[in-house]
Amino acid sequence: MPKRNDLEQKALHYVVNTGYQGVLQSDLWRELGASSREGSRVSIKLEEKGLIRREKELQEGKMDIQALPQKVASIN
Repeated sequence: MPKRNDLEQKALHYVVNTGYQGVLQSDLWRELGASSREGSRVSIKLEEKGLIRREKELQEGKMDIQALPQKVASIN
């Protein structure tokens, strides 16, 4: 498993590249090869740093988190 700082950088890069649409947190961690537990921690850390915004979203009957780049999210 990658180190948290490496994972944070990869996650932030991926989220920023999604632009306005963002990415579901579950898809992001699958793409990066991280566990959901580690992914949630990294996502929360990025949000605390003001780098991303997380919004709850209902997808296929399940609650998930949409990760959006903070600059894009703040415009909406």
